[in-house]
Amino acid sequence: MSDHAPPDPIRAPRGSELSCKGWPQEAALRMLMNNLDPEVAERPEDLVVYGGTGKAARNWTAFEAICRTLKTLENDETLLIQSGKPVGVFRTHEDAPRVLIANANLVGLLAEIDNFSLLLRTLTPMLLHFGELHLIFNLLWLWYFGRQLESSIPWWSFALLVAATAFVGNTAQYWQLGYNNFGGMSGVIYGLVGFVWTLSNCLPNSGLLISTKMFVAFVVGLVLMEIFASSSIATAAHIGGLLSGLLLGVIFAAYYRFFRRTDLLGRPITAGEKNRDA
Repeated sequence: MSDHAPPDPIRAPRGSELSCKGWPQEAALRMLMNNLDPEVAERPEDLVVYGGTGKAARNWTAFEAICRTLKTLENDETLLIQSGKPVGVFRTHEDAPRVLIANANLVGLLAEIDNFSLLLRTLTPMLLHFGELHLIFNLLWLWYFGRQLESSIPWWSFALLVAATAFVGNTAQYWQLGYNNFGGMSGVIYGLVGFVWTLSNCLPNSGLLISTKMFVAFVVGLVLMEIFASSSIATAAHIGGLLSGLLLGVIFAAYYRFFRRTDLLGRPITAGEKNRDA
């Protein structure tokens, strides 16, 4: 087994001779292998069939395991493939499907994070930037929102906020692409936008400097980037960060309003202050 492409091109079997124990299994094997034929696939060495991201299997180890399993699969068994990786063979019956495929499965994706090192790798894309302007732009917004939050919430809450929005944004982008060739802190920035905007609207006297117009400008900017530069930005990371920031903002605001019954500065919330901001 190897996570590298085999030295010879992938060619599907041809003719009437079986490589498997039945024609349903043979059909699945030939279709899979034909997808990676150099005359068919976009980048067969990377398992990419079409569209820049559509892969025939999760990796070469998974591809080899699928082929090997199909060749030994009985006529009353079913192979289950989850997000490009074979996960089990079940005894069914001859009229059942020989292969069941579940793609874009978030639970399966998260199940791959089985050690601390992999967990850290879900965060590190936010530290990678592709040019000085990219880095400076994100650092300026991190400074703008960070300096407001550092005087309002504990430092560990801010650290968890950054980590959570980075995790959700990066995971969403990996889920969309199928590989981790992306970077930047824009998902975290959009998470901070959603978080700060939610707090400024849900908690009185928050002192947070973001208006609804500013929030809308960020959303419109994201839409425009997707329309005119979709190949250059990590759209899923932006959206994942924004949605997670909004959700965390609602949770944070609910905690202060209904449990602590104070604003961010520790002052009691009164009914008359409900809709008044600092």
